[in-house]
Amino acid sequence: MTRPEIYPELRALLGAHGDDDRVRDFLAPHRAKPPSLSPGSGFASVDVRRIGVRLLFWVGWSEPRMPARYLVEVGTLVEAQLFQEGIDRHKAFTGALPRDLRVDMSRDELVRALGQPTELCTCGQEPPCFLAWHVRDFDPPLEAHVTHHAKHAGRTKPRPGRVDLSIHLPRVP
Repeated sequence: MTRPEIYPELRALLGAHGDDDRVRDFLAPHRAKPPSLSPGSGFASVDVRRIGVRLLFWVGWSEPRMPARYLVEVGTLVEAQLFQEGIDRHKAFTGALPRDLRVDMSRDELVRALGQPTELCTCGQEPPCFLAWHVRDFDPPLEAHVTHHAKHAGRTKPRPGRVDLSIHLPRVP
């Protein structure tokens, strides 16, 4: 069953602070805990497994050893990762997405929807281990990163056919 209202809710929350009442109001009915916003690890994540979503809040680094990926206030929701059934114990994300994307699309469907990938595995195996698309004009100003995985002998993870789909604020170039 598709729940078309999920994506508009997520879209409206991207850019909000983790302490914002809208974020807490979104998490509460799904029994997800608010993020711990202590600086130091890059991101604080909140799994909303019932709807197949992981939210990433930018918390920066405790030491200035790595460049910032986002130029936003610490604690800002910067990314929503959308999952297939069973990935990291999530239910399937079933919300309607721009470009009619779904987390269960085949490689051929993704190529038809997004064009040629912007990145692919160069291990030499066929089909390539993964194809990836960075879609800068996904739903302006939001961008998307989509990866489709294949299965090869000796490669146990991720599962074949897995699609990783994340919607995010623009990153620092």
